[in-house]
Amino acid sequence: MKGHIICHTHWDREWFASYDVTNDWLCKFFENLLDLFEKENEPNFKFVLDGQTLILEDFLKTCKNKKLKNKITNLIDSKKILVGPLYAQIDFRISGESSILNNILLGLENLNVSTQDAVAWMVDNFGFIGQIPQILKIFGINKSVIWRGVNSETNLEKTWVGSDGTTLKTIWLISGYRNFYNIFSTRDIADKRCMNEIKKLKSFSYSKNIPLLDGYDLDIKPENPKRFIKSCNAFLSEPKKLFNDNFFFKNQNIYGEQISGKYACTFPGTLSTRVQLKLQAYFTEKFLNLLEFLNIISESNVKTKNLWKKYIKNLIHDNICGVGIDYIHESMEKQFYNISRKSKSLIINSLNNLAKRLALPSGDYALNLSNYKYDVWYSNDKYCYLLNSDGISINKVKAYKITKTEKIKDENIYWENNYYKAKMDQKNGTFRIRYKDINSKKEVTIGKYFLYDELGDTYSTFRKNSNYSINIRNIKIKYKNEHNLVISFKRKIYNDQVSIETKETIIFDQTPIIKWKIKTIQKGKNYVLTFLSFGDKFNNHFARMPFEIVERKNIDNDYFSDKVPKELSEILLAARETNQNSIFPFQGFVGYKDTTHIFSTFTKGLREYRIFKNQGIEITLLRSIEWIAKENVPGRSGDAGPLIYTPKASLENKSFEFELGFYFNSNNSLEELYKWFMLFDNPPILFNVKSNSSSDLNQIQLAEIKYPWVILSNQKIAIYNPFNFSYNGLKPLKIKIVPPKDIAFKFPSVENNSNSNNIKVEIFDFPSFPFSKKKNNNNIDRNKLKEIKDAMKIIKTQIDNIKLKIRESKTKCEEIKLKHNLYSLERKYMELKISLLLLKKKPYEIKNIFWKYNQIRAKRRTYDYLVQMCNAENESI
Repeated sequence: MKGHIICHTHWDREWFASYDVTNDWLCKFFENLLDLFEKENEPNFKFVLDGQTLILEDFLKTCKNKKLKNKITNLIDSKKILVGPLYAQIDFRISGESSILNNILLGLENLNVSTQDAVAWMVDNFGFIGQIPQILKIFGINKSVIWRGVNSETNLEKTWVGSDGTTLKTIWLISGYRNFYNIFSTRDIADKRCMNEIKKLKSFSYSKNIPLLDGYDLDIKPENPKRFIKSCNAFLSEPKKLFNDNFFFKNQNIYGEQISGKYACTFPGTLSTRVQLKLQAYFTEKFLNLLEFLNIISESNVKTKNLWKKYIKNLIHDNICGVGIDYIHESMEKQFYNISRKSKSLIINSLNNLAKRLALPSGDYALNLSNYKYDVWYSNDKYCYLLNSDGISINKVKAYKITKTEKIKDENIYWENNYYKAKMDQKNGTFRIRYKDINSKKEVTIGKYFLYDELGDTYSTFRKNSNYSINIRNIKIKYKNEHNLVISFKRKIYNDQVSIETKETIIFDQTPIIKWKIKTIQKGKNYVLTFLSFGDKFNNHFARMPFEIVERKNIDNDYFSDKVPKELSEILLAARETNQNSIFPFQGFVGYKDTTHIFSTFTKGLREYRIFKNQGIEITLLRSIEWIAKENVPGRSGDAGPLIYTPKASLENKSFEFELGFYFNSNNSLEELYKWFMLFDNPPILFNVKSNSSSDLNQIQLAEIKYPWVILSNQKIAIYNPFNFSYNGLKPLKIKIVPPKDIAFKFPSVENNSNSNNIKVEIFDFPSFPFSKKKNNNNIDRNKLKEIKDAMKIIKTQIDNIKLKIRESKTKCEEIKLKHNLYSLERKYMELKISLLLLKKKPYEIKNIFWKYNQIRAKRRTYDYLVQMCNAENESI
């Protein structure tokens, strides 16, 4: 057995502190790292920069020391410091397809990082999508090191078989990424720590390579632990050396997505924390994708790389998951808004350029980005029109504005088309839907809400049934003709602690989708609001994830309880999910089908669902919490993050807009479902043209793409087959990146029209950016302040008592356990202190407090491993 010492840092750019604070630390970190290289003069010493290039980009922008920057760059060029291949450590469950690909593309472009011997170092992401092996292979990366999400037999060496069958050599860090951290402060027992880790992990390694990881979150004091090791069989290493000739001797396969929290938390609650971030990220990426398309087709030559970089910084796992301090996430909202506003301006310019190139005559047009054909009456809550589109094209339409409103005159609200029959229950605001086929008795009910008490935090959710009431009022028909029906009403969901008011608009037309728009304003804290649709029982279901449709069981029961097997108890020191999980990620739709029928719920931007009693799909709309991390959350063992108060995560007095769709079809084909989902997810953009052109164009095809597609920042196209069967000649679940000319993009030439410069374009149905219209109430909760201050007094007394006990301790292990408790309390005290300070100050104004807090965190984490050594059988220090 050999110990592979890998020195690294995990750089959480924004978490308990904002990037303006952590960027200040970068200069000191690199000073220390350079000093280590120069003083040690150790030829085998290498350092891993968290698998990302953003940390280096921030350093080069922030640090003023040119000499230091040059020396660090030289160390990178000589492969002493290892960067990339990712641009940032994003959350793969929440990020969209374009951003996942651009994150790697930008990482490789940044400082010309090469993929030769590259290892995707992804040691703290909250789970992984099933297409990661294929995506990495596309960019020439064939190795990865991961921690969270894996649920398999417990050997370290894995072959990760992606959804399409692509294989990726993978090291699973079952004991985490910090098991050899801070050897300097425990240098008198360095050999013992080293041998202890090798002993714990040797039965899990077939290759006889034991990862010893010396690094931690935001650690600015890198070290060379080898200088303190005298007898332990360990050497300085780097990630690629973990993959030696014995790697495939007896390694095991893991398959598809890795989202289990059995061995280390993947924090399902983060899928719904601060839901506005998920909504804003979704629409921002949609705007960027539309801009990229128009940029190519109109040859506008707009530079988008910086917009993508700003956007992807908001997708870093701690950012988009919402587990940071309030200041960070409010800043993210502003950044999303600014990127979207800039994108929209560029979209209008590009569309105007395209209209001039085509010399479009005056009239209303629909820009359709779906690659499918449609001939159907389509409606939203503003316009209805006949959509006659032959794939990706511009089509002339006659749009009817929805303006008429009338109160209900009779008890029946009913709609019927070729796919379903719908009838409203006006007492509770639900609809009973029956499939429109001969002899069908299948029904689905949509429109039921559940209100739960939330006992969790930003990381984890634990829901408890609550008593609540619902009132329905102001039911109106906004518009009705033979092609569509639009109704609206108001709803109030409330109990003694929570009040949520909604304005709901339901749109029926000739498509198989019922569109349901919800605007909310809410008061109260610590609750979850979900939207339920239910019908026949089902045992399995499907959900859309990036580049694929996955099949899942309704509940994942493969978890340990609070107790784990003895051979794992010394290894699994981090937080775990326990018992079972019924919360899952998705992007776009989730549904179920039988041999004849299919039902699916479509959403825009929402990322969390669960299966309700094997009979319904429950979409999480709102989740209100008040703490980054709490102690003793049911369903989770161990601590997840800082105990910092975040009142704005409660969502109180904020307003939101949600868009859902409900798909009913007696044709149970997933291909047919995808066709209609694409129309829901990429609704036509309506615009008006005023010009003197005499052209009689009614439809202009812009591209012929047979597959779902996204455009990258380098103007290449990613096409993919999301199905588990061959589709239009593309193998199951295959992704290909090709230039536009390879997939029949049309590049319209400039018409010889003297009036083309007089063309004016106005977009009159552009998707609205979901920026909250109302701010959180800035009134400070006096009861919460008192609660925090009282807790701090108790902790202070506990700290004083433990210090006395430490002086009286009789054995080394007794002292270690007492110090572990002491540092835990000091950390908690600092977290509560930070909570109070952040209510009145910006993070940078208390940067010295963050600095002290970070030091206490590091001490506390080191003692986790010392306590484990003391607790081991027949072990003493």
